[in-house]
Amino acid sequence: MKQAIGFVLALCLSTTSANCQDREPVIGELGGSVSKSLKDGSSGYGPSIGIEFTPIKEWLEVEMDVTPLMGSHSTDWTFDVLFKKPFTISRKIEFMAGLGPELSYSKTDNTVFGLEIAADVMYWPFKRIGFFIEPAYDIDFAKGNNQSIGVSGGLLIPFK
Repeated sequence: MKQAIGFVLALCLSTTSANCQDREPVIGELGGSVSKSLKDGSSGYGPSIGIEFTPIKEWLEVEMDVTPLMGSHSTDWTFDVLFKKPFTISRKIEFMAGLGPELSYSKTDNTVFGLEIAADVMYWPFKRIGFFIEPAYDIDFAKGNNQSIGVSGGLLIPFK
């Protein structure tokens, strides 16, 4: 996970240009998330916070999220980095498909690495605030390969 974070930070720094007017803004995400295990049916919910930036305009967006999912037995902390391909539908609607590594921690399962696949729809009714909804499929690489589906949604806040 440290290597993934280092790679993302290096990618951020390498995309800094002298002409800041051409850069896409960094977008803050604030919302909530729910998830359901396909293996045992357990579910969790909780707040979600993240950032998203565009290292390669119209080709690559990188999203980093932290979500504590509270379930009936414990709280699972998930950290993910998604590499997404953006598709502009209209001036106000954008669709993205992506995947990336996920790190999950709980007292019962300790630390588990996995993969997340997500689709993301962003709606920008206003210049300074937007909304998103992101369904996702997760699989972990621990014994048993737990799989889950989930959805997160909330506010988008651009920072220039």
